[in-house]
Amino acid sequence: MGETCGAVTSAVLLISLKYGANDREDRAAKKRAYQLTEKFIKEFRARNKSLMCRDLLGFNIKSDNYPEKEETISKRCHEFITVASEILEGILRGEDGEIKK
Repeated sequence: MGETCGAVTSAVLLISLKYGANDREDRAAKKRAYQLTEKFIKEFRARNKSLMCRDLLGFNIKSDNYPEKEETISKRCHEFITVASEILEGILRGEDGEIKK
C-alpha cells in the first residue's frame, strides 16, 4: 500500500504480543509495550530516516511506474526486514542479553 513498512508493523505486533496487556486494566504492561514500541520506532527511523514504505523505497509501489520495481523491492525490503529484526532482537533480549519473558 505504500504506507507503514510491513517490517515495522510486524515488529510492533510482536512487541505487543509479548509485552502487551492481557487485561485491559493492566496499565503497567500497556505502558511497557508502548515504551518498547517507541524505542523500536525511534531506532528504525534513526537507521532508515522513515517508517513509510514509499519513502524507504523511493517510490510508491501502488501508483508509480518504476522500471526496476521488483528488483528494488526484493533488495530493499530484505534490508528493512533485517534491520527491524536486529532492533527487535535487541529489545527482546534487553540490556543483559537474555530474552525477556
